[in-house]
Amino acid sequence: MKDLKAAIYMHLPQIDEVLEERRLSVHKRPFQASILFVQDYVIEVSTGTKEEVIFGEHFSIIVNHAFDWYLEKYGQLAETPKREVLSGVARYRNQPVLLNIPVTTSKIEKEGETSWLSFPDHLQPDEPHLSLFNVKIRLESLSETELEILKREIEEVVALSRRTNISLMMASGLNEDVKGMAGSIWAHIEKGISDILSQKKENICVGCWELNLAVEKALKVYIKQFPTEKDPWGHELIELFEQANKLGLTLDKELLETLPTGKDAINMRYAKLQIDPRMAVEHYLTALKLVCSITEQLNREFSIYNASILIKKSVWAR
Repeated sequence: MKDLKAAIYMHLPQIDEVLEERRLSVHKRPFQASILFVQDYVIEVSTGTKEEVIFGEHFSIIVNHAFDWYLEKYGQLAETPKREVLSGVARYRNQPVLLNIPVTTSKIEKEGETSWLSFPDHLQPDEPHLSLFNVKIRLESLSETELEILKREIEEVVALSRRTNISLMMASGLNEDVKGMAGSIWAHIEKGISDILSQKKENICVGCWELNLAVEKALKVYIKQFPTEKDPWGHELIELFEQANKLGLTLDKELLETLPTGKDAINMRYAKLQIDPRMAVEHYLTALKLVCSITEQLNREFSIYNASILIKKSVWAR
């Protein structure tokens, strides 16, 4: 294991330069650096494939060595800040309510020493629906049917959001410009959610534009995976889809056609359309489904849907 640590430490300075160029936050780098180490520096694995290494017990050793290296170089900047969450929206009595969706979940393995870090792509059985709401909600006031509908919507939003996040995180083979575009997709969804929840008609309109833009960029990123392909242009979602479809993308075209496109999309950008708040939530759900479907089809060498790694307690933790 000393040889493994030495090999990891030897290559991490170069890997960290790559992650710095990608403007990746320091606290996110140990895990990404571990994947890059396996991907770019492990030539052959006698016990299986590289992907099996990432899902195997030894990957946690690689992550822990990487984490130690980052602690030595960056100190407490390498510590994970307050739990990262993705924003989501669910309807309680037809009113849009903010959801805070944890990106990862954790489970203590050995008290005070180690814990499992998981990357779920769905709402896990031990995650109460109520815990995701940003405000206090009285679920007991709902009928059984209403409660079931709400729970299904929460589960759908959580699954779509988490899968999109993982898909974007694991996309590979993109040049730096395209990685920047891919990295901005979720920011448009977050902005769209914030605008819709503001309940201001002009903000709602712009929020729907942001959601359209998330779909547009997802389509363009898919197309840009193919360097010889004509550079995608414009806001016409159907035209972008048809170009992407020729390259292998499958998508619910009827669902895509429900979103404004072209001039209507631009009018949303300048708050020139009147959009009913309830329809705005439908717009959000549609955009989320489309973005999830597109990003799941991006090229990737590894998949970490529902993967778990064993992490030791940081030397900085008290």
